[in-house]
Amino acid sequence: MLPFTVADSGKNATLEQIARDLCAPYGVTVRWELSDKESSAAFPGFTLDHSETVYEALVRASRARGVLMTSNAAGELVFSRAASTATDELVLGENLLTLDFEEDFRDRFSEYTVKGYARANGAEGDDIDAKSIVSRKGTATDSDVTRYRPMIIIADSKITAKDAQARALREQRRRLAKSITFEAEIDGWTRKDGQLWMPNLLVTIDASKYAIQNHGITGQQSHPDTE
Repeated sequence: MLPFTVADSGKNATLEQIARDLCAPYGVTVRWELSDKESSAAFPGFTLDHSETVYEALVRASRARGVLMTSNAAGELVFSRAASTATDELVLGENLLTLDFEEDFRDRFSEYTVKGYARANGAEGDDIDAKSIVSRKGTATDSDVTRYRPMIIIADSKITAKDAQARALREQRRRLAKSITFEAEIDGWTRKDGQLWMPNLLVTIDASKYAIQNHGITGQQSHPDTE
């Protein structure tokens, strides 16, 4: 159980502020690598669930803002966006020694609906009818899931229709990405530029012998051949 709370009860706190508040007692440094408005948008109210760990709370907050949470070699907690430009190419039989590919649809759904409620007090709330307050929602679909299998997500805090739509789309994309996994064994600890392999690096995978050509973000660990 968390022995402390977010400053000022989490009202109007950003994800960065929440992360720093929760990590401070443990001496963990937070590295914020984002500058866009969406990532820095404040939560009208962010509360901690009973028996919720710091990790679980930050994962929940990060998903609400579409932010990637990882760590670096210095032990810092890093907040960033998923990489968008491939830095290296892994070619099976060359720098890519072995490759395991798995596709699993168990955690994918045909429809994702995010539901929430709006702020209903003060000058803003006075102009919103009751139906609009309680019916904020957004929907995204996965055309690859052909049978009806809906998923409903209840927003953790007040939300706009635009934010609900964006979160539904992020959830669909996140589950799509997690359903396709690559486990690779490469030929060294470093990339083509001499830098160490790190999480959140986008690479091109060429295993055309097995009809696999794709992009994937590297996982938390690389397993080079040390023999």
